[in-house]
Amino acid sequence: MIKRKLAYYSEDVRVDCGPANGFHKKVFSSGADQPTTSNQLLCDVCGDVAYGKHYGVNACNGCKGFFRRSIWSRRQYSCRFGGDCPVVKEHRNVCRACRLKKCYTAGMNPDGLSNVAKSSLFRGSAVQNERDRNLKNGHGIAPHRQQRSKLRSSVRDNCAQTDMSLPNMQYTGSVFLQPSPLVGGSSSSSCSSFVYKQENPTTPPEQDLPSPPNNDDDLYLRLYALEEHIFNNVEGVGPLLAPKEKVDLPFEKVFYEPTRVDRRYKMLFTGKSILTKDGLVEGWRRHFVFFADWAQGLKDFVCLSIEDQMLLAKRRLVYHGWLSHSYYSMRSGKNGLCFANGCYHPQKDSEDSHLRDRTISEFYSDSVTRMMEGLITPMKNMKLDPYEYCLLKGICFFKEEIDLSSYGQQHVAHTRERYISALFRYIKAHKCKDSSAAIERLQEILLLLPVVTSLYHLMNDRVEMNRVFNIMDFDLLIIDVHKGTWHRSRSSSAANSG
Repeated sequence: MIKRKLAYYSEDVRVDCGPANGFHKKVFSSGADQPTTSNQLLCDVCGDVAYGKHYGVNACNGCKGFFRRSIWSRRQYSCRFGGDCPVVKEHRNVCRACRLKKCYTAGMNPDGLSNVAKSSLFRGSAVQNERDRNLKNGHGIAPHRQQRSKLRSSVRDNCAQTDMSLPNMQYTGSVFLQPSPLVGGSSSSSCSSFVYKQENPTTPPEQDLPSPPNNDDDLYLRLYALEEHIFNNVEGVGPLLAPKEKVDLPFEKVFYEPTRVDRRYKMLFTGKSILTKDGLVEGWRRHFVFFADWAQGLKDFVCLSIEDQMLLAKRRLVYHGWLSHSYYSMRSGKNGLCFANGCYHPQKDSEDSHLRDRTISEFYSDSVTRMMEGLITPMKNMKLDPYEYCLLKGICFFKEEIDLSSYGQQHVAHTRERYISALFRYIKAHKCKDSSAAIERLQEILLLLPVVTSLYHLMNDRVEMNRVFNIMDFDLLIIDVHKGTWHRSRSSSAANSG
């Protein structure tokens, strides 16, 4: 069911769901999937390619070996997330408790192991009887044969004592924190990551092998705290520059010095006045400062090299803009697009539509309508709360980039998986106790991302068209961010200055 529901994540947002450690089937696919044909069997446990029936079901070699080791060694696993983690091939080793449970649910029969065990037991007993006779007759046994005999005896005992019943699945993780208005950041490592341990066939019987610990249970609180801090970080009153004063500097020159673009004045998405050309430029500049402060406040972002940081931030500014403006426009209650400087552009069917600025309407064309239908209305219908919004914004920011360094690509992909896992855990803890309902809500939230992507490309085209036809005289910074061509008639020296 999960595969069918998530098949539409084929490009920018490809996600297969599951909770926490066993949660993410595949998050924003890295291209590592092997194509399968209709003739291939799929493992009934994890969905990987199966090479025949093992213990009564179609199973891959990995699940076959895992089931055999678990039963023979009488391993007891515990799940940290309620015992209902979906098991998928990419991360089937993450939650062993739910994987073993899935083996039983899929129909794996331990009797196949019993036959092997009986055969080993019979052969071992025959050999042992002969050794007993040799000892009675005074014949010694070589040391290496003694060691081998003890090993076989141990295996035989383990097989005879194997508990074929399903282990108890207990929730042993940390207690989920209840949402609070504002909680300070965590002291966890800036580059924290899961440590996946390989299954060890020599693990002694009765040893508890819990799922790996998770340090992201409070991630939604940390991201919310960052959002609140940056949102309310005020160091001045009003814009720094008049709209006609140009910021003819490239993104690379001002990202780490955003106050060269604008002040950190109080952000108000109130929609008290109608958006004009000057208001659009002012609002864009305030959002630039907000974005630069927010991105540099992410510990997972500052782990990257400066080159990767610059590339990732430049390509995410517009995404961040559409997502954040949509969310705060939804919260304002206005029927249109709100900006941080108090201006807003009404929707066509708004009661203020007759007040709309004609130039702004031509510039946005159908972008605002698409935003209203694809982002604001769904957010309103699902009652997207601030914690979900903050996690979604992080997921959008750490979208995979093929131009990053090798380490950067791996880190971004891993961080994105962590954020999606954290979003699922938050939904399951505070919104939907049932896993299937939590997955449904996660899907609804992640479906907002393709809309953001379409708006990103649409806006790039609008800015480039605006530059060609000179509808509005934008800064070179705005043109640079939207992949526009630098207007060389303007002073190039300004763009290259300190």
